[in-house]
Amino acid sequence: MALGLADLTLIAILACLLAVGAAAAIGWRLGARHAARSQAPLDRYLLDAVWDFPYGMAVFDAEDRLLFCNELHRSINPYSHHLMVPGRTFEEILLGSVALKCHEFEGETRESFIAKRLAAHKDPQNKPFLQHLIGSRWIQIRETRTSLGGTLTTWNDVTPLKLREQALAILADRNTNGRSPLETAAQALAAGLGCRMAGIARHTGDGRARLQVLWNGGRAEENYEYELAGVPCGELAQGKDYCHFPDGVIEQFPNAEVLLQTGARSFIGHVIRDSDGRVSGHIFAADDRPMGTGPWRRETVELIARWVEIAFDEQQARAESMKTLQTLEAVFENLPDGISLADADLNMVAINKQFLELLDFPADKFRRGDPFEKFIRYNVERGEYGPGDPEEQVRERIELAKRFEPHCFERARPDGRFLEIRGTPLPDGGFVTTYSDISGRVHSERALRNAKEAAEFANRTKSQFLATMSHELRTPLNAVIGFSEILTQEMFGPLGNPSYHGYAEDIHRSGIHLLKIINDILDVSKAEAGRIQLREEELDLAEVVGTALRLTIAHAQEKGIKLTSDLPTTPILITADELRLRQVLLNLLANAVKFTNEGSVTVQARADRASGLTLRIIDTGIGIATRDLERIFEPFAQAETTLSRSYEGTGLGLPLSRTLIELHGGTLAIESEPGKGS
Repeated sequence: MALGLADLTLIAILACLLAVGAAAAIGWRLGARHAARSQAPLDRYLLDAVWDFPYGMAVFDAEDRLLFCNELHRSINPYSHHLMVPGRTFEEILLGSVALKCHEFEGETRESFIAKRLAAHKDPQNKPFLQHLIGSRWIQIRETRTSLGGTLTTWNDVTPLKLREQALAILADRNTNGRSPLETAAQALAAGLGCRMAGIARHTGDGRARLQVLWNGGRAEENYEYELAGVPCGELAQGKDYCHFPDGVIEQFPNAEVLLQTGARSFIGHVIRDSDGRVSGHIFAADDRPMGTGPWRRETVELIARWVEIAFDEQQARAESMKTLQTLEAVFENLPDGISLADADLNMVAINKQFLELLDFPADKFRRGDPFEKFIRYNVERGEYGPGDPEEQVRERIELAKRFEPHCFERARPDGRFLEIRGTPLPDGGFVTTYSDISGRVHSERALRNAKEAAEFANRTKSQFLATMSHELRTPLNAVIGFSEILTQEMFGPLGNPSYHGYAEDIHRSGIHLLKIINDILDVSKAEAGRIQLREEELDLAEVVGTALRLTIAHAQEKGIKLTSDLPTTPILITADELRLRQVLLNLLANAVKFTNEGSVTVQARADRASGLTLRIIDTGIGIATRDLERIFEPFAQAETTLSRSYEGTGLGLPLSRTLIELHGGTLAIESEPGKGS
């Protein structure tokens, strides 16, 4: 399917597929961001917006084949980034990532997960949904159908927020899950960091620590004592509040038996202090995978550490624990997201001030412990959910909440803000819900769409203008060419003065040159509008090359340049549009002859089933500077930029040739060095 240059998907493709490589070879190639740097300013800004978009982005065409994905999309799932190859279908990429075990199926079968994911992709609803990847990664996905039938997919790594939700849910459920407070904290620490193992230890004061609880892969293990020297926890006993070894912890502490037994590669820990500020123990987490260094990990560890300090103080003296509990309350109150916690009876047992502010609930009317229905009824009365029967709106939302199902959706508030609301059910009923202000992201997406539409309109206007002007110019130009040819051949008698004959030849030659320029402009316009249709057939490459050489040899002989071919003796049969392939060869040969003052121009062909056909036009000409290698593929661009150029030309031949080769499924690239040829 051919797309216009101004379409977002093609702009993205240009950034990846049109990068100049190392040889004039035909084949797939993934380029880099700077490949489209010299486009019109609007295209550059749009490309930068796509590449720097703060979310992973992938674009699939109408046949569901990958056109483009930015680097952030590839880095979010490093286990399967090599699958993101342009031309692959979404289904191939999904099956490949499933085969690599990149997904958590959340209780589903492998087949059920694949079927649901394919169904969601084929019918995008433009609504966010979550997907669980290995390594405790959580991705929020949104898919949108484009105007040309393709699919725009955005990925947002919400792992920190999701893990924080899980940790908060575990901590909130500590009194009803049957586990001790310390077991609950260890489980919350493992869940909040996405680690397999987490534990809590008390320092005994003699350089040793007693493990209070170890949460290891979903179970709590027995207590035991160990020396702090020679283990990562010893860092905390030497005055540090926090330590983090993202990878290679076994190599740094080869005598730590627990790490050796569990195969841990990463470690993170934080001290626990008593009410007087003295170190009384530490918490830690370890995993058999590397652990990232994002600041949210330390925030999570610090949050759990504060929580554990509360549990320690409760074991020593309940009265002393209240001070630390206030610290945890301050953390909860000052989180950037709104948080609410409802129990199994739908009473709002916990709400922070950000929750009240984001949803515009008056602080003097709502308090912890109020029923969930009170909040819903208030929203209904002020028209938050639109028109409808008030009692029916309340009933529907209460019934939906009683299902205690995970949910994630966006809501546009009357004040113009957009909220992202995610709810996580608790094991024994109730749910914890987070509320995030995503107005900035929504406005960015809208700005991106507006920029895309403006670019599409500008490109259509340009293409229509070029097509109209080319058509209007060709009609009188054909008459000029025809009459000048009649004068040149003196079909109706001698012209008289010999100068007239020379003038007629100049008119005819100039008319042919101008007609070629107009035809090139029209072809470029057609290519950008996606209106070039290939008429492919089986061809003998040697015949096509021979025709192109015969049409070029006269010009080469005038300059004293040797024109040769280097083709295999075995015939090479290809499927291509003969007219368009010959047009490409003539453009490239004409360029080679034009920019070669002495020496030779050679057409070389090599073919095999593995790499396909490679066709090279090699000259001994003046060469091209490295800084110009990318720019010469832009319409009307040339290596020389002065007003008095040494060589004539419009700068349309190379861009048009590249477009025609890409329509055949190939790639056109240039390798050159000034003074040595191309």
